[in-house]
Amino acid sequence: MEPRFRRRADGSLNLADTLEAAKVKEANKGKPYTRPLSPEIVLNKAKKSLILHHGDLANRKHLLGFFEIQFGVFRGQTFRWVAENALGYAAYLVAAMKRDPTGGSKDSQEHAHNKGSFREYIELFPSGRIAIALKEEQYAEKAPHHAASTQLTPPIQHAAATQLTPPTQHAAATQLTPPTQLTPTTQHTATTHTSIASLRSLLVTRLPNQKTTGPSATLSRPTASIEGATGPSATLTRPTASIEGATGSSATLALPTEIDDSTLLAEATVFEEAYVASGWIHTLPEVDQRWISKALFRWTAQGHPELIFSRVDKLWWYPPQVPLKTSNSPSLENYFGHPLLLWMPRKLWQVKLTCPHTDCQKDLLTSAGLHQKIRQVVALGKMYFVASEYLACRRCKRKVISWSHGIVSQLDIGHRVQFPCILTSKLACDLEVVSLMRQRGLGNSSSQIQRKLQERHAEVWLQKTVQYLTDCMGIASAVTSSLILPVTFEPAPSMPSIPKHRWLMQVYAQDVLQRLDEIKASITSQYGRILKMDSTKKVARKLAGRSYGTATWATNVGNEYGQVIMSVLTASEGFGLGPMIEGLIKRYRVAGVAPPEVLYVDRDCCGNTLLRRMFEEWEQMTIRLDVWHFMRRFSVGCTTDSHQLYATFMSRLSHCIFMWDQGDLTALKKAKRAELEADRKPSSEADVLRCISRSELALHCRRTTRGTKETLAMIESHIQAFDGDAGRDTLGVPLINSARMREILKSQRKHVACIQDPLGVQLYMQTGTVVKGGHRLPTYRCARGSTSLESFHLHLNRFIPGK
Repeated sequence: MEPRFRRRADGSLNLADTLEAAKVKEANKGKPYTRPLSPEIVLNKAKKSLILHHGDLANRKHLLGFFEIQFGVFRGQTFRWVAENALGYAAYLVAAMKRDPTGGSKDSQEHAHNKGSFREYIELFPSGRIAIALKEEQYAEKAPHHAASTQLTPPIQHAAATQLTPPTQHAAATQLTPPTQLTPTTQHTATTHTSIASLRSLLVTRLPNQKTTGPSATLSRPTASIEGATGPSATLTRPTASIEGATGSSATLALPTEIDDSTLLAEATVFEEAYVASGWIHTLPEVDQRWISKALFRWTAQGHPELIFSRVDKLWWYPPQVPLKTSNSPSLENYFGHPLLLWMPRKLWQVKLTCPHTDCQKDLLTSAGLHQKIRQVVALGKMYFVASEYLACRRCKRKVISWSHGIVSQLDIGHRVQFPCILTSKLACDLEVVSLMRQRGLGNSSSQIQRKLQERHAEVWLQKTVQYLTDCMGIASAVTSSLILPVTFEPAPSMPSIPKHRWLMQVYAQDVLQRLDEIKASITSQYGRILKMDSTKKVARKLAGRSYGTATWATNVGNEYGQVIMSVLTASEGFGLGPMIEGLIKRYRVAGVAPPEVLYVDRDCCGNTLLRRMFEEWEQMTIRLDVWHFMRRFSVGCTTDSHQLYATFMSRLSHCIFMWDQGDLTALKKAKRAELEADRKPSSEADVLRCISRSELALHCRRTTRGTKETLAMIESHIQAFDGDAGRDTLGVPLINSARMREILKSQRKHVACIQDPLGVQLYMQTGTVVKGGHRLPTYRCARGSTSLESFHLHLNRFIPGK
């Protein structure tokens, strides 16, 4: 958002117009006069442009940069454009405004306001002030008669007559000598060197040959004596520096007698202005540009900033810390600076990286310079920035950023984990924030995490602001007491904004995609001793778009813990399951896990079926028919499921198949009787049985099958009990269709053995204990049947939208 001032090869400012400026100047010559815009319109247009460029409306430099100039040969261009393309013209205008402050009375109100804003903008930058000083000196050299009437300004007096005392007494011991009266002849010489003398006083302690050898070194300010007030010329004596070394002896170091003014200007620019990569300026705050430019950048011979790659010897770079004692005006970068992660794995670790593009032959990548974009990373309680380098492929001539997933994934795990964030289109998110979203629940939504981040960042920013303002108050009190000269404090920067919760969800989705292989491995690392396989049409009906009608059945495989370990869509039931079963067998074989003991299915349970042949590698595995599906086959023999006796018939059919474990049932009765007695309720055997619910029976009691013969006999007796007139309701409708039920019983006789519990297989596992009526009862989970998959299908059908 700030102008990039052009420089020559020697580092000095380039005041010449660019080719673009020459074209604009030529185009504006033929345009007719237009009325200048009002200050309100100029301000509104600047605000809109600044918002489009994602600038800070509270930053005066950013806002003035988008003001349109309403006068001169570059009318219609922004202040920033004029500073970048015609700095000499801008400095000439401001110098003229300073020489004739009342000249604005000849202008209209719009012109006067626009000129004042333009002058304010140029003087905000050190390079702009230096350019103005150059134009003032050029004017003084060309118009000596005008300079003769100019009095010596206070800056030259201060630079020429101020004595620098040791650092601890500088504020209290600064003295100003009375102004020297000059004749018109000598006034011209002094005026010519006014701005240069100010720069001399600023840079005299920063020249490269002045190195102290001890902590007690003192440097005297340059003193200028102007002799011959009545003579034809004035003589300015060169400054001298007195340095006391650590050896105890004092040495006098004479500064060079001839110091070129352009060298001083170039040195001043280098010291005062931050210089970083051009693409970093829009993202990197000004406080970070200052310390990063000093730590990592330098000027090239062409006048462009470049990264000093020889200094890059670590990943993390940190801003200067807050000093324990503040004796000067506090620097914002000490308080509000952000860390920088310089991600250059090829340079730092000397690793060999190949081109990640699939159509390339994996040639080695070479360094191609610094990437011109920098990302702001949102972390817990702080922000930091991450920069990277370009890597180029010599074969396909394409460039890759070293922070891309294709490059980071090539690193070994030890170096890969050092990349701490996930990148999005404009920002990045630290992995510490991402880890908070991996286990999301009712109290851990993305909105809740965003509010916590907002609160934490506000606390940290407030602490930094309070610390900065406290140190400023200490300096301000010294100014009030006349201990030091007045200083200007920079306003504290505004708090960085925290992205919305939708952005956090986008980051979480990218995190899942990056961990997709890990998630797949976690899902496919589930095994089971007892497997269940079931199919449904409900899920396949939800397919829409191009996939509509491509599948009819959805088949799932689960284990005894209720986990779904594999799913597949097929065109017909039982057909196309070969690849799924082969993958399941391979998973067990590769992992070295013992094959499952039992497989519960809803069909193809007995005989040399296709399913049995698919599992021929697991010869010892027993295939059993799910009891619920077996009972559903008998329900077809009933006339209707809305019959009054239908529920009773199905309940007693279950009793024909299972029987309760007597030990578990006795323990539950004792606990229930103790509860009733504690509540002073009747506790007879009938009362106890009546108070035991079905859920308590399923939770605390185990069931076993009765055996093939007993089960078959009880089923036949049960059907006969509800057949005929005994199974009619109050309207005379029979429950059982006798002919249909006989056919069902005839076909299902062979499957009675398929529903029996396999010998030696533990179908129940204890999940815990519960104290009831003073008795501790175990709680069980049953692994029999495929009921858990039926529940999963019901949930999946409700979860997926559509009909």
